[in-house]
Amino acid sequence: MGIEVLNMKDIPNRCDRILWDNLLKLLTPHGRKVFGFANSDAHQVDQIDTAFMDFILPEYSLGNLRKAMENGNFFAMARYAKNELGEDFVGKGILPRFTKIEVDDENDTITVAGNNCKAIDWIADGVTIKTETRENDGEIVSTIALNEHSDKISCYVRAQLKGDGGICMTQAFILDD
Repeated sequence: MGIEVLNMKDIPNRCDRILWDNLLKLLTPHGRKVFGFANSDAHQVDQIDTAFMDFILPEYSLGNLRKAMENGNFFAMARYAKNELGEDFVGKGILPRFTKIEVDDENDTITVAGNNCKAIDWIADGVTIKTETRENDGEIVSTIALNEHSDKISCYVRAQLKGDGGICMTQAFILDD
């Protein structure tokens, strides 16, 4: 179903996002989805609340939770992401959260918005292809025009929010053309 991309304090697994992007690039053209998971794997008190998933559920139930996990209706979040946030970064306070995701198939655009963030990055094939830092009413909104970046996108694009609290990542948006 997927790969753990964020774990604990991101020490032993800091390259898992690189592996995830390579798996997406390799497997997506063959119809395989690869979701990015996160968990704290806490063995000590200071490891609690370091990485986890935020699920989109109509209401809480084990059935809805399972369905969301199987369909990728969740975000991977962490207070540590050394490659993306810096070697010494420790997220404090409220984590960034997506407040809007809108896919416009007719215009080949994806728009996301987030709060508690300072930047929105768009990643394709493991490379940041666009960064947005423009704030609008306490949120950052970013639209990626896929045709403008087609030379950098093979088969997927994903977004991530970065803020004082840490990082929040979407699952990959699979492009079928």
